[in-house]
Amino acid sequence: MKKLLLTIMITCIFIPFTIKAESTIIYSEQIDSVDGERFENYLVYYSDKGLDVSGANVWGYEVAVDQNDVVVETATNVKMPDGGFILSAHGTKKIGLMEVQIGDIVDVDLVAKTVEIVRDPIQSSYLRSLSNKDKAVAGYNYAIDNYLIFDQVAVEYELEQIDLAFSEMDSLYQSAEIDESMETQIVTLAYEIQGRTAKVTYMTTKTRTIEVRAIWHRPNATDIKEDTLQGIENLLDKFKELGFNAIYLESFWNGFSSGRSEILDTHPNLASFTYGEEYGNDYLKAFITEANKRDIDVHAWVHTFNAGNSTYLSSAVKSEWLVENYQGVTLHPNVYGGSYYLDPSNQEVLDFVLEMLEEMMQNYDFAGIQLDYIRYYDNNFSNLSEIRDSGYNTNANELFLDAYDLTGDVRTLIVDPSYRAMWFEWRQNNITNAVKYFVSNLREINPEIIISADVVGDISSARNTYMQDWLTWVKKGYIDLLCPMIYTSSNTRLDSVSETVFNQLENNTFLSSGIAAVYQGDTVEKQLEQVVITAKRGGTAIFASQNVIGSSEAEKSLKDGVYRNEAISPFEDMADIVNLVMNSLENLISENISDSTIRKMFLDHFDDIRNMEVRNPGEYQEVYDKVRFVRTITPYIADPIISGIVNEDLGSLEHVLDVRITRELIVLGYFNPEVDTLRPDATSFEYEDEDNDTPDDGDNGETTTTDTQNEDTDSSTEETLENPDEDNDNLNLVQIIVPMIFLVTTILLVVINIIMKRRKI
Repeated sequence: MKKLLLTIMITCIFIPFTIKAESTIIYSEQIDSVDGERFENYLVYYSDKGLDVSGANVWGYEVAVDQNDVVVETATNVKMPDGGFILSAHGTKKIGLMEVQIGDIVDVDLVAKTVEIVRDPIQSSYLRSLSNKDKAVAGYNYAIDNYLIFDQVAVEYELEQIDLAFSEMDSLYQSAEIDESMETQIVTLAYEIQGRTAKVTYMTTKTRTIEVRAIWHRPNATDIKEDTLQGIENLLDKFKELGFNAIYLESFWNGFSSGRSEILDTHPNLASFTYGEEYGNDYLKAFITEANKRDIDVHAWVHTFNAGNSTYLSSAVKSEWLVENYQGVTLHPNVYGGSYYLDPSNQEVLDFVLEMLEEMMQNYDFAGIQLDYIRYYDNNFSNLSEIRDSGYNTNANELFLDAYDLTGDVRTLIVDPSYRAMWFEWRQNNITNAVKYFVSNLREINPEIIISADVVGDISSARNTYMQDWLTWVKKGYIDLLCPMIYTSSNTRLDSVSETVFNQLENNTFLSSGIAAVYQGDTVEKQLEQVVITAKRGGTAIFASQNVIGSSEAEKSLKDGVYRNEAISPFEDMADIVNLVMNSLENLISENISDSTIRKMFLDHFDDIRNMEVRNPGEYQEVYDKVRFVRTITPYIADPIISGIVNEDLGSLEHVLDVRITRELIVLGYFNPEVDTLRPDATSFEYEDEDNDTPDDGDNGETTTTDTQNEDTDSSTEETLENPDEDNDNLNLVQIIVPMIFLVTTILLVVINIIMKRRKI
C-alpha cells in the first residue's frame, strides 16, 4: 500500500491538475469537526499529525487524500498519507462518501468547513488506472512469491492487456488537447483496466485446502427461480460451480416449513409448486436429494424461537406461546414490520420445536440442523424511559419470580440493576437449557447430525443483548459448528472478532464465520477480502444467496478467485481430508525444494501420514501426534515461505483432527464435557470396526471395550485390560521415544548432507 501511495504521489507531481473536462460532483458535505471526535452522522477532517490512522472506530467510512488533494485509498479505516488528510464519516454522512473512488479530486475549505469531491472523467480515470495497474502487478507478485496455485498464463495475459490499455491511455492523456472522443476512449480504457485488475485480484487470491464454504439460502430468493425441478437443479449447479460445499437452507421460517409436515403448514411461498414425479410437491426433498448428488451438504436453517411476522403467523403457533416486549406487545417492532417470538421458558414451546426438528430429521436427509434465532429479542436499558426488552407473559413472569423467590411485578423489579441481573441470568439459562434439550434428543435420532448455531460474535453482547451464552454451549459440548454473524464493513474488526471467537472455542467445535458485505451495501471486493479473512479460521458463511447468485462480479470473485481450487469440509471423511492435504503439500515440496535430502525427508513423512488409518478418534490421535512432529521440523526447509505454508497447512489439519477427536468422543459417549474436566485419551478406548455399528455409551473417562468382546477373549487381552495404567505408561513412552528418533535421524541427515556438499566444493 505504501508503494502504491508513493507511486500515485510521484505521478501527481508531474500531472498538471487542471481539470480538462466537465467534472461530476460525487460528494458535498459540511464538516462537523476538525481533528475532533467523530459522533453519529458526523463528517470529520483529520490532518496528518504523524499518526498512521485517524483513530475513529469501525462503524463509519473513510477516504485518504494525499498532499495533491487526490483520493488514494477508501475503506472503513484508511492510512494517513504523508502530508495529506483523512475524511472520516459516520451514519448519513458516510453514504455518499462510500461512492468516492481512488483518483477523485477533493476540495476542502477549513474556514467554511465544507468539502466537495469531484470526479474528472480524464484525470480521475488516469489516476485510478495507475492505481489499478500497480495493484494487479502486486497481486501477481504476491501469488508468485507465496507459491499460490493459480493460472499463471491467464494472469500474465491480463497483465499484458492492462499494460497495453494503460499505454494507450497515457498517450491520449499526454495530448495537448483532449476532445470528446478522446475523453470517451480514456474512460472506456479505465473501465477495461479496472475489470482486468479485478480479474487478476480474483485469480491471485489465496485459497484454502480445508474450509467450510457455506451460504445462507432462502427458497426462491435468487434470480434462479425454484418453482420447478429444473430451477432447483440450475441453482444447485450454480452453487457447485462457484465452489460452495454447504448450504444453510431456510427450512423453518415465519412458523412454516419449506417442506411437507404433519406439524406445520408449508410456507405459502412454496405451497403450490411441484417438482416432478420423484419429488411431487416437496421442495425440501427435491433440493436435498439433488444437492447430495452434487456433494453439497444441506443444513436445515431454522428460525428456532422466531414465530413469524406481521404477514405470516402459522396456525400451529398458540397465542399463549408468544412473549411480549416490555411495552406488553407480542409483535416486536423492527424494520421489517415486526416479529413474533416464542417463549423459551415454556416447556410446551420446547416440545413443539423439538417435534418439528425431529420430524425434519426423520423425513429428510439433512447433513445438519442450524439453530438460528436461538435467543430472545434484543434489549436496551440505556434509556429507562424507553426500555427495549422481551420475554414477558403470565407464565414466564411466574416462572421467573418462583426461580428467585421474588414477589411483585417483573417489569417494575428489573428497573433495579440487581433484579435485572437475575432476569438476564434466568433468560440465558432458558436458552442454554433449550439448546441442551434439542441437541440431546436430536443426537438420539442421528448421532452424526451436525448441530450448529447462529450467534452474535462478541460473547458479551451475545449474553447481555440476546441472552445467548454460546460459550457455555461450546464448553459443554452441545454444538459441532458455531456460526457467529460478524457483519461489519471493517476487515480489521472482522479479523479481530473471528480470531477471538476461534481462540475461545479451544478446539471444542468448528467455526464458520458469517459475513454480509454485499448485503450491507459494500463491494464484491470487500466480500472477497472478508472470505479470505474468515477462511483462516475454518471457513465462511455468506449472507445471503441473493447477494451472490446473479451478480457476475460476485460469482467470478468466488469461481475464479477464492474458491477456484478444491477444498474439503472439515466434516468430510477424515481419510479424504488427510489425502487432500498431503497431496497438496507433496506437490509443493516436489516442485519447489531442490535439496534432495530435505525433499525426501518430508515426502516420506507425508507418505507415512497418508498411509495411517483414520477411522476413529484413537487413530485420529495417532495421526495428530505425527502431524505435530512434522510441524516441528518445518524449520529445516530453507525457504521461509514454503516452511510457513507447510506449517500452516499441517496446523490446519492438526486443528481438524483435534476437534474431530472431541466431537466424536462426545457422540460415542466416551467424553461428557459437562462432567469431565479433561478430555480422555482417545487411544485408551477400543472402537468398533467401520462396518459395524457404533458402540453403546461407555463410562466417561474410563478405558472400555467394545460389545463384540465376550467370554472367549484370550488371556493376553484380559491381562492387558487388568493393568490399563501400565499400558498407558508404555504407550506414552513410545509416543515420546518415536518422535525423538525421527528428530535425531533428521538432524543427522541434514549434517551429513552439509558435510558432503562442502567436500564437493
